[in-house]
Amino acid sequence: MIDLPLARLAAELTRQVAGEVRFDPGSRATYSTDASNYRAVPLGVVLPRTPEDAAAAVAVCREHDMPVLSRGGGTSLAGQCCNAAVVLDWSSTAIG
Repeated sequence: MIDLPLARLAAELTRQVAGEVRFDPGSRATYSTDASNYRAVPLGVVLPRTPEDAAAAVAVCREHDMPVLSRGGGTSLAGQCCNAAVVLDWSSTAIG
């Protein structure tokens, strides 16, 4: 079950971001690892569709005093893609 501050954050992100907002246990588990042995379950995951989506997600997280972790290709070998934060997954973002 998601706690109240995270539920509010997820709801606000869903309102502000056109991309996907995932706070379900399966998505959080999927993003808890990278190419290393390190594991940290994120607070949630946002897959912004546009750079504007990403900016909106960062603004919402800032308003809720929640950390953000930018994740690219997930090829980290030392745990840099894992943290107890809202993960921004750039793999589905339209650039240009």
